[in-house]
Order: sequence, then C-alpha cells, then structure tokens
Amino acid sequence: MIPFDVRDIHTFITEKGRTQNTDVFPLKGLSGSSVYFPLASYVQEYPGTLQIVIRENSTQATYAAGDLSVLLGPERVFLFPASFRGTGKTARPDASFQVQRAMALQAVFNTKARQEGMVLVTYPKALEEGIPAGSHLEKEAMSLSPGYVVSHEFLKEYLFESQFEKTDFVSEPGQFAIRGSIIDVFSYSENRPYRINFFGDEIENIRVFDQNTQLSIEERKEISLLPKIKGAGLLLEETAQNAVVWSFEEDFEHIPSSVPVVALYPVLKDLPHGVYRTSPQPVFNKNFQLLVQDIEKRKEMGYDVFVLCENKNQTKRLDDIFESLGRSLPFVEYKEFS
Repeated sequence: MIPFDVRDIHTFITEKGRTQNTDVFPLKGLSGSSVYFPLASYVQEYPGTLQIVIRENSTQATYAAGDLSVLLGPERVFLFPASFRGTGKTARPDASFQVQRAMALQAVFNTKARQEGMVLVTYPKALEEGIPAGSHLEKEAMSLSPGYVVSHEFLKEYLFESQFEKTDFVSEPGQFAIRGSIIDVFSYSENRPYRINFFGDEIENIRVFDQNTQLSIEERKEISLLPKIKGAGLLLEETAQNAVVWSFEEDFEHIPSSVPVVALYPVLKDLPHGVYRTSPQPVFNKNFQLLVQDIEKRKEMGYDVFVLCENKNQTKRLDDIFESLGRSLPFVEYKEFS
C-alpha cells in the first residue's frame, strides 16, 4: 500500500489537540474507500493504540470492515455489531452478531493484539449496548488445552452457570452436548463449535467442527470458552485510555472527552486539518471506451494510473477487454509494488 503521510494526525493524537485547543482533527479531500487509507497507514506506522471507526449504521460498518480488511488484513480488523437484528418491537437476538461482538471484545482486551495494531469498526446502535469490563471478560472465559485436567462435572457446572443450554446436538452459540467422553461446546468466541475429547479427566484433543456435517475442520492447541457477553460498561468508556476514534458521526455525543477524534465527516468550523486530494471515480456506465479515454487523458496530464483488481480473474477479464479495444495495460502482481 502506498503510505500516506500521517505525522500531523499522530501529532494531534499524541497531544490531543492541546496546542490548538480542539478535540477534533478533520480530514478533508477524501472520497470513496480512500477515507480508510490514512487510517491504514496510521495503524502500520503507529501500532499500539486501539483504532475505533464509527460509521453511521450497520451496513456502512460492514463495508468499512471489508475495505480495511483488504488494506490491513482480516486478522487486524474486527466488526463490532449490535447483538440484535432489527429495531423496536421487531428486534431479535442474533447469534452470529453476538459471536462477532465477543470475538471483537476478546481482541480489544488482548494486549498483544493492540500492540500489533488493530481496528474495531462499529456504529452508534452497537455502542449503546453494555459490555463487561476487560477483567470481568477474562474471568468469565475458560481456557482449555490438550493435557489439561478437568472433570466432566466441573466443566458441565461451568457451562450451566454461564447459561449455556444443554442439547442433543449443538447448532448455535450458547449450546453444549455430551456424548460419552466427548463434550461439544458452541462458544461465543468462535464461529464454529468445539469438540473436546477426554481420556478420563484429561483433555486428549480439541477440534473445531462443522455443526452441519459434524466433520472436524482443524485441531486446536488452545481454546477459550466464552459465554454471552453482558455488562453495564460502554465500549468507549472501557477503552478511553488507549483509543482513537475515527468518526463519520458528527453529533455522536457519547465519545469521552479524553478520546481524540479524527473526523471523517464535513467539519464546518475552521480547525487544523489534514488535506488530501482525491475525487470520486467518474461514472462510466460499463462503457470501457470511456474508461480508456479517461486513463489516457490522465496519463497525458502526468498522472500515474493504477487499476486495482481483487483477483487474477478480474485482471484477465480487464486485460481481454482492453485488448479488444486495441489498448493494453501492464498488469503486475500486487506484491511486486506493495
């Protein structure tokens, strides 16, 4: 990725606007997915601080998480949704959302993950729900690994106390099943259930398996059993000492005053800001001749033009289209110029 100069952003974050007497640092001149380029560059240049992106709603947050995963890698980007699907009287708990929340919180309170640089993407509705404090989250979780000695009764008691439901077969988070020396658990810390195989009171092996086919997917050296998360704390308050907010929400009033905010919405006040020169992509309406003309025009103006493809099939298709128009583009692998 071509790095953005983010030193001004870093100066604001480390000093939190004290020199300019402001808590907000606007970024201007960004369009499309380029709004995430400075953030991705910042995470790579200055890891160690939790970056929280607040989008307007769940749809925008999902798109943002996708863009950032491409730029930073999916292992550093976590979507933090609301635990319910729908609104008002139609709101219903969503198990997949609850798993995403739990996985995101585990990463947030994991010191190593923060040190390596991580981004949490969320939206106001999700931030309104309570969460446990980091220390409470660790206490509620149970770590298990092969060779660990724990009785069936103790593990079963933990699962019942953590409000897991005993079923014949696990199909969704919050369930467990016992068959002889095997205990299946669908933890809120994973998108797939665990199969824990005992030899007496000793864990012999642990596997992740597909709840639909019951087939094993992979073996694990360590797992964390995590019940449904609940608590009275708020994410922004629990992370205020080590977080930066990148907000698309102009009037989001629940951001603690101690948290620096990089504004990705139009700011009318005259504040110190970062300026980038990007513009929305022209509309070609699938007319590739117009695309060719636009590329040639920009090259004549002295621009270096990069056409980015997500995979080799897209590259091949574009190559064929340009060849049919009597033009050619020198496609190279991303790794060659990243």
